[in-house]
Amino acid sequence: MPSGFDQLTKPQTLSNFVIGEDDGHLIRELKNLSSLRGNFCLSGLENVNGQDAREAKLNEKLGIDGLVLQWGADLENSTRKKEVEERVFDILRPQKKLEQLIIENYGGVKFSSWITYSSFKNLSSLKLRNCKNCKSLPSVGRLPLLKDLSIISFDQVQKVGVEFFGENTLNPFASLEILSFESLPNWKEWDTCEGDEKVLKLPSLRELSIKTCRQLLGRLPTHLPSLQKLEIHRCTSLVVSISSFPSPCELSISGCAELVDDCSSPAKELSSLQTLSLSNISKFNIPADKTMLRFGNSEHLEIDGWEELASLSQHGFSLVGHRLITVRRCPQLQSLEAEEAELQPDKISRVESLKIASCDGLNRLPQVLHELTFLTVMEIQNCPSLVSFAENNLPPNLKKLKIADCENLEYLVDEKKIIKV
Repeated sequence: MPSGFDQLTKPQTLSNFVIGEDDGHLIRELKNLSSLRGNFCLSGLENVNGQDAREAKLNEKLGIDGLVLQWGADLENSTRKKEVEERVFDILRPQKKLEQLIIENYGGVKFSSWITYSSFKNLSSLKLRNCKNCKSLPSVGRLPLLKDLSIISFDQVQKVGVEFFGENTLNPFASLEILSFESLPNWKEWDTCEGDEKVLKLPSLRELSIKTCRQLLGRLPTHLPSLQKLEIHRCTSLVVSISSFPSPCELSISGCAELVDDCSSPAKELSSLQTLSLSNISKFNIPADKTMLRFGNSEHLEIDGWEELASLSQHGFSLVGHRLITVRRCPQLQSLEAEEAELQPDKISRVESLKIASCDGLNRLPQVLHELTFLTVMEIQNCPSLVSFAENNLPPNLKKLKIADCENLEYLVDEKKIIKV
């Protein structure tokens, strides 16, 4: 960026303005650039003081649609002062028609109040990343058109509650569709304020993702009427109740303390479930009959890392109803079905793909494999206890067969026409 930049008054686009510590650009050079348009990134904000921030006149840049306010990633630097960064953040209030906002590496303890203003009526996307000194989340529940909210790497946050939704806010997060939390290592409690029946929280939420929040306890929100996708990964203290959610299209749970169904009413079939992925769940506490009703028609069934699983039917799972089946890292798994004789071939014919890997105890495959007329892909890897297939048991329309690291498997198809592996 050439010297004398501050004398240019009509640049339409400027994707990234880097503020230097010594000989770099000063934020005050932006004061005359009222015609900036589109997306704009201010980086190096750790080198800015309050007076310089005020001279930038950021709130007068009416053409900026998307804004990134970025401090340096080294929050431990002794030259950085929390009070100074809070003052700078407070001053760098953007224009009210802003549509997207990203805050990165902010070193203050609290957020400026302007980020919670309902006057930001066009703000649809807000991403807060690596704000490790902040002890609470901002009250962004009153932003009327906010659709996408991402909270990443907040080391000091221990509780998310009324301050997040906004006190005395009717219908908070009215438009929010996507909510994600990631890497909140000390987050222990999520108070969703559900005791107030007059207030409906998260009525439009379609996707909820919580990742690497290992101390989060208790339950998730129990009333999410629009939810279509749920991801829970590496939340090892969390209890997840599937009765809290309507028929989601995608359900992926990996590394939670317990999976339960605590609804007293009869289970309802999740007919619209597309993907079910379950892995590394410490305790599976759902009756087999409810498992069959809730998960029986998922398009893709994926099970990974269940130490105690001996068969799919042990917890109510089955080959029935699924199109794609993947089972990995289940060392105690001996068979896919405990009572294979009861399987109805006409009900499992829709299975198109069957993949099994790293199941040390698996010693047999279903006897009705040859009845799976839609099965075109079958992969079996690292299953040392598997000795042979049943006689004439390969599916008739199989197009891809992959077998690897099954050292004890001696033959395929039948005993008269032995095919050495």
